[in-house]
Amino acid sequence: MFDERNKANAQHSTGPTTEEGKATSARNSIKHGIFAQATTLLPDESQEVYDGSLQGWLAACNPFNEPEKEFVRQLVDLNWRMRRVSRFETKILSAETPDFKALNTISLHGARIRKQISAAMKDFRDLHRQNTALRENTLQKAMRVHQADLIRNRPSTVAAAGFVFTLDELDHAIQLEEHLQQSRDIVDEHQDELDEAEEYVEVVNTSDFEIIPGEYDDNLLDRWMPSKDKAA
Repeated sequence: MFDERNKANAQHSTGPTTEEGKATSARNSIKHGIFAQATTLLPDESQEVYDGSLQGWLAACNPFNEPEKEFVRQLVDLNWRMRRVSRFETKILSAETPDFKALNTISLHGARIRKQISAAMKDFRDLHRQNTALRENTLQKAMRVHQADLIRNRPSTVAAAGFVFTLDELDHAIQLEEHLQQSRDIVDEHQDELDEAEEYVEVVNTSDFEIIPGEYDDNLLDRWMPSKDKAA
């Protein structure tokens, strides 16, 4: 009988079922927004600042595709929540009577967010590294197809071969590769001259110089310092 009663009670405590209720639950503790599962801007937070942070992260991480962009958005949200932790820690400590219990709770959640940031960054880097290697390998193949088309003076077969690079991208990649190869050839050709020149480069060591003159006046510094009468 007790088991049946427990099962019945459990059915009444499964959490919100409506979309509105779920959204409200996701924005729990909205007064500080630290525990919220989704980043919802608080009234005193700027959408412009948030968008600027997002654009900065996108520019720095240079995601290749939507899955990578999603990782970047997660990182931005987590860092935004981490800012809230810092703000509320400061607010608590600035109070006349600090609530150390609340401070401990906030600090624990801050530590959890930092772990989430570290994990999300690792996942992004692993995915980005894989995509970078795959893109470079695919780019090299597409470049060869494009070069063959140019040599044969035939219409481009890049798209037909399944590559998504534009011809401008391939032209730029080929020119960059040729430029780098020419630079390597120039350096290799003059390597002996560079090695010989390095033999004459002397590293300046400041310990070789006499910073303090031999006839240094120990009282000189005292004369530079203002007297107590002048300071008063």
